[in-house]
Amino acid sequence: MTTRIAVIPFEYETEQLLFLSQSIQELLIRELGRFQKHTVISKQSTQLAMEQSRDVGDIGKQLDATGIIQGRITEKEGVTVHIQNHRIDLGEMEHTEVSVAKENIFSLGERCVDATLGLLQLKDERRDPSAVSSLTRPKYYQKFLLGNYHFN
Repeated sequence: MTTRIAVIPFEYETEQLLFLSQSIQELLIRELGRFQKHTVISKQSTQLAMEQSRDVGDIGKQLDATGIIQGRITEKEGVTVHIQNHRIDLGEMEHTEVSVAKENIFSLGERCVDATLGLLQLKDERRDPSAVSSLTRPKYYQKFLLGNYHFN
């Protein structure tokens, strides 16, 4: 069974962490999109849904998502990312956190991906590159690539 996951922008304490928030969101979307088990909802569709509501349940319903990944980035001695996996279909929430010292900030993205894969209980079921040729609706996929269609 394929599940639909939305990755919403991570909250952040200071403007200095805005770049990290955007980078982590894009990295998670890219990495989760490699798994056959999940369909990742586009960043644009997620932003449109968030303009209408900030409630995770409402966003999940709008996007027909079974799961929502969200988080918060904080900075003290190091940088900590709190990651939450909201199982909209089950009404459950799981969470984890990743911390790095400021001098190891470049490892943060990879550690966030690993933590999120752990929350989703994913292993190396990487998406087969030939899967694009077997799409059930190639017309919509082509429009998505051209930026003309949002998965709402």
